[in-house]
Amino acid sequence: MSPPRDARLVELRGGPAVVLVILSASDLAKAERHIQSTSATGTIGARMLDLNAEGIRRSIRKVGDRDVAYTDLLGEGLEGLVPRTRHRLQLGRVWSELHSPSREQEGAFRASIAVAESAAGETWRATLPDGRVVTMCEPHESTVREAVTAAEEGRSNIAGAIEAGRRHIIAIDHEPIPEGALAGRKWDATFSAIDTVLVGVLFGEATGIDEAPAVGNLE
Repeated sequence: MSPPRDARLVELRGGPAVVLVILSASDLAKAERHIQSTSATGTIGARMLDLNAEGIRRSIRKVGDRDVAYTDLLGEGLEGLVPRTRHRLQLGRVWSELHSPSREQEGAFRASIAVAESAAGETWRATLPDGRVVTMCEPHESTVREAVTAAEEGRSNIAGAIEAGRRHIIAIDHEPIPEGALAGRKWDATFSAIDTVLVGVLFGEATGIDEAPAVGNLE
């Protein structure tokens, strides 16, 4: 089997070479939902370790010369193929980095955010790492509720970001987005997992989640 087109070769010092495919946003949401449903611990750090482990199970396509599938890595399967703890933790960190914007990417994205006002309300615009400009319409309480519901029912922040994007993105590179153009797997054909995280950032800005209003006493 040839390596997947959108994949990375990870060479572990003293360990096997591993091929990781980069998951789509929808597949990442499934991994998050699985961990939220099955993880026995409530601590954030432990859940992140569980998510990284589940993520690499879903991403690994080859270990050394052996082609592998997700089912080969369930239970103790992953430990059997990658026996060193440090190697599994390293793979988890690489997997997380492949599916999350870097500090520089998020900083540049936030710096590109611009808001404009019109008779129809606010529009929020920002530039993705690949240079595409995404424009969101002003959220309404009802559509915010739908995005929050998607995150809670899907047990996934990524699922919430996808729903927020579907509800609010009105243009890409200033070209209008027709209704239904981001439905289902069309989202994954348009936005990567990293793009989706950044779409969630833009939605947060448009809803004021990171902006604290000034509160003072009446004089």
